[in-house]
Amino acid sequence: MELQSSETRIKNPTPLTIVSNAIRDGLQIRAVNGQGLGVFARRLYEENEIILAFGGAEVASEKILDFTHFMQISPQSYLGPSGQLDDYINHNCDPNSAAFFQEDILVLKAIRDIKIEEQLSIDYSTIIFNEPTIFECACHSKNCRKTIGNFYSLSSRMQRAFLKKGIVPLLSKYSREQIGF
Repeated sequence: MELQSSETRIKNPTPLTIVSNAIRDGLQIRAVNGQGLGVFARRLYEENEIILAFGGAEVASEKILDFTHFMQISPQSYLGPSGQLDDYINHNCDPNSAAFFQEDILVLKAIRDIKIEEQLSIDYSTIIFNEPTIFECACHSKNCRKTIGNFYSLSSRMQRAFLKKGIVPLLSKYSREQIGF
C-alpha cells in the first residue's frame, strides 16, 4: 500500500483514496445503540493489519473549541475531522485496534484479529494528552472505566500497559519531555 506524504494529506484530506478499495470496501458505517454511528468490519482483519488511514486537516490546539473527532498528532496540534469513515471509529476500553504512525501518516491498525461484523474501536485515552475534557464512556465492555479522559487520567498501571503494547502514537514519535509526560 502506498501512502502519500503527511504534508499532502493534511492540505488535501482524502483518507479513503490513500487506502486500497479492498480495505475501504471491507468497512461499513452503521448505527450503534448509545454511541451514534460506528464502523464495522465487513471482512476479517488480522492482527497488525492496517485498516485505514486517518484524514483531516492539522489544527493547532489553541484553535479548537470542541475536541470531538480530533486526534492529537503532535504536542501542539490535532488531526481534525475528515468527513470520512475514520470519524466514526468509536471508543472502547477493550479496543480491537489502535492508531499508529506509519512514517508521518496516522493509520488504524488491528491489535488483535477482528471478526466480520465486529465494530472497530480504539481507546481514545491513547490519542489525547492535552485535551482537558473527561466524558462518560458508553462502551459497556467488561473492563469499562466509565469515563474517558486524556492519557494522564489513566491509572499508572493502565499507562504502563498501553506503553508496553506500543499503542500510544504520540510516544512513538515524540519524547515524553516534548509532550509534557
